[in-house]
Order: sequence, then C-alpha cells, then structure tokens
Amino acid sequence: GGRDTLDLARRLHPGTRRAIVLVGSSVAERLWLESAREQLADVDGAVEIRYLIDWRLEDIIDAVPALSRDTVVLTGPFIRDGTGRDFVTTEATRRIAEASTVPVYALTDGVVGSGVVGGHVMDFEPHGRVAADLTRRVIAGERPAPTTAGTTVPIFDARQLARWRMDRRLLPEGSVLRFQEPSLWQRYRGYVIAAGG
Repeated sequence: GGRDTLDLARRLHPGTRRAIVLVGSSVAERLWLESAREQLADVDGAVEIRYLIDWRLEDIIDAVPALSRDTVVLTGPFIRDGTGRDFVTTEATRRIAEASTVPVYALTDGVVGSGVVGGHVMDFEPHGRVAADLTRRVIAGERPAPTTAGTTVPIFDARQLARWRMDRRLLPEGSVLRFQEPSLWQRYRGYVIAAGG
C-alpha cells in the first residue's frame, strides 16, 4: 500500500523530506488517487507530499531530474497523461525512472522491473496461496471472512539497489529481491563441482 511504500522509502533514505506522487489523469486513476491520499493523509509532517496529476509525460520527465536530493518519487498507475494520450504504465514508469536523479518507488503492482527501486506491492505467489487457502476452507464448509492479509510484500529490484548504492541490510525482513545477477560462485558452481568431482 501507499503508506507502507512511503515508510519503506523513508527507512531506506533516512533524509527524506519530500515525496512526489505521480499518477495519470484518467477517471480510474483519479479514483485510485483518492484512495492513495487517504492512505497518506496521516503521514507525519516531517514529509511534505505533493501530488502531480494532469501533467504531460514529457513535462514530468523534464521535472524529475531537478528534484532535490531529499525527495523520493512514488509512482501510481499511469495510463493517460494530462493531454489525453494513452500509455502503458510500465513504459511511462520506465521513462520517468530513467530520467530521475532520485529513487522512484512503486505504488502499484507489476512495475517492479521497469526502473523503480521497489515497493510494498502485490506478490502474486503469496496472493495465490492466500486465495487457494480460502478456497479450500470454503469447500470444507467454512465461511471465512475475505482477507488480503499477506498479499502485499516489499519487493525490490536488485539492479536499482546497486544503482542507488543502497544497503541491503536495511531492507525489511521478508523482502523479495528480483533481477539478481548470479554470483561468481553460482555461475561457476557447476564447473567447480565437475572439476572437483
């Protein structure tokens, strides 16, 4: 969720004073933004939150390199910009993250891998397990209350951790790391075992 992701960003960048929330301008995105505003409403005053909506994508890409170092960017869905042009969220996010001189975090699922550091987002594997467990209980005749417990986890892109020289020891317990380069040992283990066997 939005609050969890902002808390993550603050944990990993202790000097954070500002957060810019970027979101597209379609009706669906405006509804999403209302929910995000509610989640972020009670963030303590140490962080100033600005919401950018109705901007042209090119203007966002021009603006993010000029952000001060005490800022993080939080990206929401981006399927239409302020001029009414349609985009694929992952592509818009990739262009924003490439241009940014401060870390970019994800507020929505499916964009880890397009240049964001990470976020507290849906990991579909645990989500599937929770759904399967609920289904089993219903089949067994139980009436479990709907739950989303355990469906969002902190997910990070190892390449972006390296880009921003971030200390992995600061990552919360249970974090999922994606896009890791295999270590020299992993890469050559097969060869070493063969040579040593």
